[in-house]
Amino acid sequence: GVQLAWAVQISYVSATLISLGLAEDLVNYTWLAGPLSGTVVQPLVGVYSDLCSHPSGRRRIFTVVGTVFSVVGLLGFGSAQQIGYWFGDTDDDHSAGLALAIFFFFFMDFAINTAQGPLYALLADTVEEKYHSQGNAFFAMHNGLGKTVGYGLGAISLRTIFLFCFFKSNVQALYTLAAIVAVVTCSMTVLNVPEIPFVPPEDFQYPSVSKVVTKIWNACMDLPLPISRAFMVQSCAYLAWYTTYIYGSTWMALVVFRGDSQQGSPGYQDYELGVEAASLGYMGMAAISVLWGLLLPLVGQFAGVRMTWSLNLVIFALILYLSYFVEPGQKGYAIFLLAMLGFPLGASYQIPWSIVTVMTLQTPEKKGLYSTIYNLCQCLTEFIVALIGGYIIDINNQIESIFLLGSAAAALGAVLCIFIIEPKGLYGHSPDFTPPCCANGPYRTRTATGREDLLENVH
Repeated sequence: GVQLAWAVQISYVSATLISLGLAEDLVNYTWLAGPLSGTVVQPLVGVYSDLCSHPSGRRRIFTVVGTVFSVVGLLGFGSAQQIGYWFGDTDDDHSAGLALAIFFFFFMDFAINTAQGPLYALLADTVEEKYHSQGNAFFAMHNGLGKTVGYGLGAISLRTIFLFCFFKSNVQALYTLAAIVAVVTCSMTVLNVPEIPFVPPEDFQYPSVSKVVTKIWNACMDLPLPISRAFMVQSCAYLAWYTTYIYGSTWMALVVFRGDSQQGSPGYQDYELGVEAASLGYMGMAAISVLWGLLLPLVGQFAGVRMTWSLNLVIFALILYLSYFVEPGQKGYAIFLLAMLGFPLGASYQIPWSIVTVMTLQTPEKKGLYSTIYNLCQCLTEFIVALIGGYIIDINNQIESIFLLGSAAAALGAVLCIFIIEPKGLYGHSPDFTPPCCANGPYRTRTATGREDLLENVH
């Protein structure tokens, strides 16, 4: 459900904001919502969920609250244009609707991060150690399924279907449906996944916000080296992903389909068709990521974690490089390239999170903290794209020029994979390279600050 909400965001946020009057070179700044919410919300949720003594469990309450607010954000964004008319908007001026859409986008992003933050920790909490690889593969599969359904819904005109004909726009219908699915899937999770409540000692005191921030900072500085190395590679991967997420639909609509974002203009229909075509490509991407994610453990057994992740990032870099050269009118080719992104997407979902899940077994009291800190690599890079994306497009006067930045980032990530430390037993593969920081027997590995940790399950 959370991933379906992300999918409809990726498909329609940029295109919707532009159609409401936002300049194309300013769209990137609205996407600061993601890194702001991920940087602020997820680490705090991670710490407080580790310490939560609610009778229902440590993670459940955060997922429920986050989902409720996500529903408000989804419904608000989907109806922003219609609400704007209540505040004086006209068919030629959507100033109020644009302001509301930006507000609900930020609200929705903060809420979704609250809902999804504890889920990886919940997986580590409830799944036996020997099943973690399968658990992460299953988790990645459902991430892909959620995105597949979300992109698939975005690729069709829902208002042509009887049940949705009373909505004022396709965006409103899509976001309402996403809100319903989020409620259903959240309910299934919280009602069916058992949790053992945290029972604090009698003299336990909940930390103040300042102490929590200090704890987060110290944890960032003392991440186990396998996690910090994975953080490094995933940062490069997600810098590349956000060039696609932020600009993919707009590129398809404006460049490939040669549409016009001005509502009522002769080219606006082509613009809408381009957005739907991008969703179709993204749907193919998500479907491939599901199938590829199921095969990755087998590939990892044969090739090892480093080689498997590196090859997927090489594919990623090549696809983004080829996207830069797509000519207007090459619609099928552009959709095909978007669909092929499913291979690196499946790897990004599964490989790094498998490393994190295995490593958090050494410090079970920090599962939520380490999981959410690791998620920062997916947030901090969005800051970079959000801040410089418009500048790069302005200089080159081409939306597709942003894909070259993504291609370079993915290529760098592929090179950095040689420094990845493979946890023992991940995918049942015994690494052929032993990092110099490790020794026989109980293994010692340095943290980011140089402090040595004693680990039992790292080669």
